[in-house]
Amino acid sequence: MARRRWIKLWTEETLHGTTSTELDPAERWVWIGLLLLAGDSPIPGTVCVGLGISYSDIQLSRILRIEGKTLQQARAKMVKAEKLTVGSDGCITINNWAKYQPAWDEDEYHREYMRRYRARKGEVKVHNMKVNA
Repeated sequence: MARRRWIKLWTEETLHGTTSTELDPAERWVWIGLLLLAGDSPIPGTVCVGLGISYSDIQLSRILRIEGKTLQQARAKMVKAEKLTVGSDGCITINNWAKYQPAWDEDEYHREYMRRYRARKGEVKVHNMKVNA
């Protein structure tokens, strides 16, 4: 499966929900960083290098540019809040990944893009004014 170039991030819930109350600002960056890594992972929703191959704490700290202590504290809080699970192999799984990050249909995206493009195709700009061609 192709790695994602983007993930969905729920604004209201992230700014004003449990994430904001459970984690301090540096720890919230860890959460967002883990979401990004889970999206860039060869296994969607799992922070890992490959199947059963986890990042070390040192690697994660370097990637996220945070102190190891911050990573460890944030991970412990997120496990307790059931936001993520750490497997016996050390790989971090984002709980409810499929619910909040449904599979992306690239073909449908391109079809919809072309529909919008064709709908605009009849419009021509003349001196910053739109007129029908």
